This record gives sequence, C-alpha cells and structure tokens, in this order.
Amino acid sequence: MLAGHPMMRLYSSDGDRIWLTQVTFRRSLTVAGAPFVHPTWVTYGKGHLYALAAHRRRHLGTLQSMRTQADVCTWMTDTANRIAAWRDTQTPDALLEWDLRQMLGGRYDRDAPVIARHLQIELPTAKLLP
Repeated sequence: MLAGHPMMRLYSSDGDRIWLTQVTFRRSLTVAGAPFVHPTWVTYGKGHLYALAAHRRRHLGTLQSMRTQADVCTWMTDTANRIAAWRDTQTPDALLEWDLRQMLGGRYDRDAPVIARHLQIELPTAKLLP
C-alpha cells in the first residue's frame, strides 16, 4: 500500500538493463534515473495478471535469477549504487534534461518550456539519447 492505495513494482534485469513496471491505482511519475532503467506504468485496476503479462512482454532474453530475500536486497542496493554512479558523472544540465524527458515523455517538447519559465531556469540545449 502507498498512501492508502494498492501498488506493485515489477523488476526484471538481464544484468545490464532493468525493466521496471509500476502498477498503481492511478498514474504517477516514474523517473528512470539512468538510461539502463526502462520504466513504465500499468493501472492497478487491470489486475495482477495483466500487469505481469505486460511486464514480461517488455523484455526478451535471459534474466537474472534471484532466489532469496538477500539476493533481492543485494540487487536493489547494487542498482541504487549503479544509478547514483551514473548520475554523478552527468552535468547538472544533462541531469535536468534527462529527468524532465523521463517525467514528461512525449510531452517534453510542449511542456518543458512552460516548466522552465515557471521555475525561471534555462533549459539545456543538448539532446540526450537513451
């Protein structure tokens, strides 16, 4: 439960890439954090089986196997450290653009200039490619 609403997060990894499917009552923001994390969102109302099937369709190939709670905790810690290490190598402008593109998706070109005016910041001119 998250703030009284049911939620579920599904993770899969092939060792390099990570697929995250967030299943929530209503759409929320999912920031990938780094280009090797591929987030998506599914409504909780469609059910657990739909969410699991949608998550499985997103990746192909051999996935890492985790058998114990300790394996999962180690993987989550390693993933958080890997994301932090990637973010530490980025310039502030590159991070701003990356995060805005992750949050806004296809609406970036339309909404980012409005957000920049509101925050009184200048948008970076570089283009990040995932």
